[in-house]
Amino acid sequence: MFTDPRQKKVLEELKKHYSEHKPDALHDIDHSLRDVHWAKILSKKEKADLTITIPATLLHDIAIPIVGDPTHAQIGSELCKPILKRCGYTENEIERIAHAILMHSTDDPNPKSPEAIEDRVVFDADKLDATGPAALHRWFFEYHKQGYLHHEAVKKILEHIQRWKKKYGDPPFYTKTARLIGKMRFKYTEKTCKEILKDLEKFKDFYKFL
Repeated sequence: MFTDPRQKKVLEELKKHYSEHKPDALHDIDHSLRDVHWAKILSKKEKADLTITIPATLLHDIAIPIVGDPTHAQIGSELCKPILKRCGYTENEIERIAHAILMHSTDDPNPKSPEAIEDRVVFDADKLDATGPAALHRWFFEYHKQGYLHHEAVKKILEHIQRWKKKYGDPPFYTKTARLIGKMRFKYTEKTCKEILKDLEKFKDFYKFL
């Protein structure tokens, strides 16, 4: 999985961080590791620097358990710096990794387009984990914990996808490689959600009793 011994140290730091600051099911360590899978594929195809993309994908959500979604990219881009320093990264590497973390979030209402290829890879790797069968499990698990009924959770997933498309295009990725991979995975996610909603329609008269 790793291309640099320092990346294993980053993972150990991440595990320690999440033992102290419990993440939700959407942003846990499983999510970060799946992002690393996508980041490696995208980095090789897009000729991005794995020295930057792998630690950035590992640490991109570290602020969520502390500050929540809206400012997590901004805060995370600062929280990562002492971690990276302990792991032996240079000042230049730390700044590039922190910038990739800063640029990965979709929560900014007026998002700036990431320009560096490493920033784009980290953004796209994160969004690819919101596609396909694993993404549905990830979303449903978290929305169930939040108390949403099945039909409410499905609608929230579809709304989330539409917001991404409105901001970033269809499919909502910056790299050619992610668009090729993600197009069919997003179609699967949307198609499956719509099929579930159609099936749940037969029970809608019972929701009024809840």
